Amino acid sequence: MTREFAAAAELVPPDLREAIEATAEEEHRAPAELVREALERYREEREWRKLLPFGQQRAK
Repeated sequence: MTREFAAAAELVPPDLREAIEATAEEEHRAPAELVREALERYREEREWRKLLPFGQQRAK
């Protein structure tokens, strides 16, 4: 576990932490990189969900 990920690992339940570490190992990536990517995707999707009602309203 990298030092960068270790700082955030306490915030993650053990089963999810194990999944992150296993996936990182499979993909030859750092766990912190996976977490960072997941958070970025979550934020992008959240922004999209905020805009969707606006687009649907404008399309009417």
